[in-house]
Amino acid sequence: MLPIFAKGFREREHRLHNQALLRKRRLLRRDSDPFNLPNQRFIELFRLSKELTRDFIESLRPHLPQRLEQFGITIDNMVLATLRFYATGSYQRCVGEEYNFGMAQSTMQKYVHLVTDAIHDNIVDNKILFPTTEDERNLLKMQFLNRWGFPGTVGAIDGTHVAI
Repeated sequence: MLPIFAKGFREREHRLHNQALLRKRRLLRRDSDPFNLPNQRFIELFRLSKELTRDFIESLRPHLPQRLEQFGITIDNMVLATLRFYATGSYQRCVGEEYNFGMAQSTMQKYVHLVTDAIHDNIVDNKILFPTTEDERNLLKMQFLNRWGFPGTVGAIDGTHVAI
């Protein structure tokens, strides 16, 4: 009889611990606002200016489910956490547990997918343009060569090395 009681006690403790963690994360999200960071720090974390980030969030807002905000995670936090994930190339758990997001890895995974899909389906075609003609490509190659000394380059992504 004692092992069953102990198992039930451990399960109850585990459940209470998880509830406390959820409350702590919700308060953390409510009380922190990354837009209060100094401009330079904001750019270091998210790779975009505050103004550009706000515009980006507003362009995504109609394409993200509003009902998720009832769980204490705003669309702003969803997009910012996703941008931070993109900026770091780190693990979702690490990004989600950062000081201003307070999200579990499973939550991060869900929101990274939602935001990425919204970007792909609604933003990419209007904002990300690749050179379509040989003349455009040659002009970009010349500009990269003249400015930075990189031959044969038509674009760069945030200074990130991408294995091809």
